[in-house]
Amino acid sequence: MKIVGPKSVKPIYGQDYAPGYDIYTIKPGNAISEGIVWFQNIDERIEYEKLLKVHGFSHVFHVVDEEWGIEASDQGIQRFRLSEYFDDPDYIVVCREPENLLFPSVFEKNQYLESLIGRPYDIPALGLGFAAMILSRVTSLFPFWRKTPVPFHLPGARVCSSLVADGWKHTRQYSDIQLLKEWNITRIHVHKLWNGFPYKPFRYDKERE
Repeated sequence: MKIVGPKSVKPIYGQDYAPGYDIYTIKPGNAISEGIVWFQNIDERIEYEKLLKVHGFSHVFHVVDEEWGIEASDQGIQRFRLSEYFDDPDYIVVCREPENLLFPSVFEKNQYLESLIGRPYDIPALGLGFAAMILSRVTSLFPFWRKTPVPFHLPGARVCSSLVADGWKHTRQYSDIQLLKEWNITRIHVHKLWNGFPYKPFRYDKERE
């Protein structure tokens, strides 16, 4: 469900999400999903005070069109039906629209992510690399390491957030944003992408049409 003000509703195409948007999810009560959020919060908490009983997000994916998305999951980088998340009441989803999103950027991001389909999920980076990065605080002590791949990164593989970040890096419009200039895409976890990418702000004064 998408959180709209105090309500949770199913996203509507063209109003809540569209091609090129990023969608963030969490499965409350799921040990893996909650564990990922807990670990990310050690490093960086999300800047969104009005989420209902949610302390963060564990997954993010790219919207292709009304029915399809591209994600990096334990099955690798793949196309999937958005209904897997939209129709599952156990998931909370929040749709995020980039600021000033232009059609060429949608095309460039989608074309690049399509080229990565079939590559593996970066399990070593998720299971070991992010833990080493977050617990050691090495990127705070030595900022130049932010531009190097996360420890234990499997070449060619991606986790969900590094996949989406890599998609934006391959657009002319967003490739030079501070987040992507400062960090190697393999070091960008879900909360870092949420906070660092230029999305449109949420509006609580707007009613669902």
